[in-house]
Amino acid sequence: MKSPLGKSDHSCIKVDLGVSSGNSSVPNVSNKQKWCKITNDEILDFSIKNIDWNFSCDQLNAEDMLREISDKLKEISDIVHTMPYDSSNVPIKLPWYTSALKRKHQKK
Repeated sequence: MKSPLGKSDHSCIKVDLGVSSGNSSVPNVSNKQKWCKITNDEILDFSIKNIDWNFSCDQLNAEDMLREISDKLKEISDIVHTMPYDSSNVPIKLPWYTSALKRKHQKK
């Protein structure tokens, strides 16, 4: 972390991205979360039943509070469905997902 900017109490974070511009013969596949596939009710139901939202902010410093809320939000994000994407950010089509099946899914 870097020192605050000017008289602001905010801190800056420097992030180095490991991105290469070279083409590789092996596709780089990553799983990305599909938040559109989960409803607000499912998120609310999961968070009420599975997450203890009680924590005492007067006993925690800012970093501990941030860690606490980040852990709770990670628990919620872990239940979100994922889908494989290639390196150009295009969803990878599953081999069994034919055009006929796609039309039936769209009619539904």
